Amino acid sequence: MSFVLLTFVLTLTLVLGGYWGLVVCPERQVSRRLRQRLRPHRRAVIAAPRFGCRTSPRHRRPASQGMAGPSGEGRPALVL
Repeated sequence: MSFVLLTFVLTLTLVLGGYWGLVVCPERQVSRRLRQRLRPHRRAVIAAPRFGCRTSPRHRRPASQGMAGPSGEGRPALVL
């Protein structure tokens, strides 16, 4: 009976140890690296968008020039 129990324990240890070493451990390392890359750095300052600020004149578009263009014809904005 002790031989059967010892064989069961050794087999279970081999299977679970192999699973842990080949699947769980590498997956944990990849997950840790991904979380570190996704974590924002403390030094990085994210600028808040300023609403109502003026843009420079070269970025402004006249009100008459919308999606349809200056002549009012319905041309597509992007042709593939």
